[in-house]
Amino acid sequence: MFFPPSVRRLLAACLGLLLCLTPEAAFALPTKDRVAAIPAPSPYSQESDPASDYRAARQRLSQLGYDSDQIRTLWGRLGPQLIAQLDSGALSSQELDYLLLPNCSPKLLERCRAYARTAPDLSPEQVALQVRIGLDRPFYTSMEEVRIPEDPAVLVNKYHPLPADYVPELEPLGSSYGSGALAPAAAQAFRQMADAARLEGVSLRSVSAYRSYATQERLYRDYLSQGSQRWVDTFSARPGRSEHQTGLALDINVARISAHFENTAEFAWLQEHCAEYGFILRYPEGKDDLTGYRFEPWHYRYVGTEIAQACTEKELTLEEYTASLPVSGDYEVPALFWQGDSLELGPGELLLDGVSYLSPQYLAPCLGWSVEADGPRLVLSGDGHRLVLSPGRSCRLDGRSLRLGSPALELDGSLYLSLDDLCALFSLEAVPVDGGLELTHLLPDPLIL
Repeated sequence: MFFPPSVRRLLAACLGLLLCLTPEAAFALPTKDRVAAIPAPSPYSQESDPASDYRAARQRLSQLGYDSDQIRTLWGRLGPQLIAQLDSGALSSQELDYLLLPNCSPKLLERCRAYARTAPDLSPEQVALQVRIGLDRPFYTSMEEVRIPEDPAVLVNKYHPLPADYVPELEPLGSSYGSGALAPAAAQAFRQMADAARLEGVSLRSVSAYRSYATQERLYRDYLSQGSQRWVDTFSARPGRSEHQTGLALDINVARISAHFENTAEFAWLQEHCAEYGFILRYPEGKDDLTGYRFEPWHYRYVGTEIAQACTEKELTLEEYTASLPVSGDYEVPALFWQGDSLELGPGELLLDGVSYLSPQYLAPCLGWSVEADGPRLVLSGDGHRLVLSPGRSCRLDGRSLRLGSPALELDGSLYLSLDDLCALFSLEAVPVDGGLELTHLLPDPLIL
């Protein structure tokens, strides 16, 4: 058909406009005839890699000679801040050494640095321990009031006072066990200990147990009338700082240094057996620089059998025991529990972009599933199911293809999935509990995501 030039120009313009507005519609092919124009994308190309900061930190720290476990520890302390602080030179090798200690946190770095300058002969472990105790500052400074005074492990000392109005639940010891009262658990444990000692011909009696704030205030004031405060502070607690106010401490048989209780059969028996009943010698000889008090062979403190045995076996004061406890990093996966027990996954945990990632290679055996590595894939079998995992957003459960909520990541030679995805695949629920998350079965069979 012939069109005049003016019409042909108009038709060409209309066709060009149509192609600009709907290019896909103009050239769309039937689906079966389409051919991919670009290679398949990587597992992370459609979204940011949740582990990009961790990968960068790992590369940088590996160049500095740190191994995988150390890198994970440092990441758990600082997370994404790690890269910026390394690049800016804010972290020296000494500071990294502090952060690698289980009982040191970034909040203590400045104090550790300052204290190390005043005590150059101390190791990083000793510096961190003494800073945790508070010994980088004078006694009775930087006070932090006790928050849970009824806890058998409570630390009351010259840095940690009790509330002035705190009065514990008390139970009289009974006349055959001496004078005073203790918290019920401590009272029962002392009676059991005294009964056991009596069978071996050893007599243990309380001469001073619970003391109120007012009683300790009066005693301390009386001592001050006899000498200087510096002298009195070596053997008498200021009001609110006495363990006797907790109802967890007592003086056994005597309460004066001139009696030399340390030379008696009673003292020898206590050293061998007190931990079995949950008691420790609270102010041992040679530890006055840590406790702030001179040797008191008669002063015993109930802390429970687990802590008592740990302190006795390692010859630790309560200050040292408490200061050596590990502290959680701000970028660590919350503690996990399974069937009431702590779930230890070792290197199989990472917190990335605020999401808890776990390695199914470490988790599955805890749940009774078997694991087989097949190159970058993991094949998990259990409860009559077969789960195939690989890096990216998809997995296969019993031959069915499922989409993950977050990408599976390959890190350090292991595969990691988000906790939410793992809970869905294994039909688990993560329930918040004191100290972390309890994993419990939700349904007998895995869910489809």
